[in-house]
Amino acid sequence: MMNQNTKASLKATAIGVLWGLLDFFKYMFITAVIAFLITRLLFPIAYVPTESMENEFPPESFVICSKVSYWGENSPQRGDVILFRRSSETGDEKLYTKRVVGLPGDVITIENGLTYINGELYDEPWLKETPEKLGMGPFEVPAGEYFCMGDNRNNSYDCRYWEEHYIKEEDVVAKCQIVISSEKVSLINDHH
Repeated sequence: MMNQNTKASLKATAIGVLWGLLDFFKYMFITAVIAFLITRLLFPIAYVPTESMENEFPPESFVICSKVSYWGENSPQRGDVILFRRSSETGDEKLYTKRVVGLPGDVITIENGLTYINGELYDEPWLKETPEKLGMGPFEVPAGEYFCMGDNRNNSYDCRYWEEHYIKEEDVVAKCQIVISSEKVSLINDHH
């Protein structure tokens, strides 16, 4: 039979363990909320399931992006890989990742698979392979909008094929910064 002191000691130990667990879960909850807010408000993480951005992003990669990159007067630059919604008008709420090729005011043409910006050949060292000998355009990029394509041109469904052709600045979510896959973890090369 337990005496009164042993019962009191067990009760105090149980209460101490419960308070310890409550503290642990409280800090875990606070940590989870902070992590959620950081990834939601500052550094969103996107999943890229396809090969449309290969070699930069292998299929089934995760990409850490930065909303901070485009705060203030900063806007996407040619060569940036961006996270965006296709168009606020299409109702497509999926997020996409593609590379900015055309800036506001640019005229983009594709001749024999090669990209020309305002009549000059655009050097694209990130391309996975030589693009198919397509001819498309001209695409005249409106003010406040961007023309984006995937790095794996032969396997990318992008602005070349979309009805709306351009990404509005308000639909740009963040700049893609770090790619994480089973093959690599690396900074994204924007070749400015």
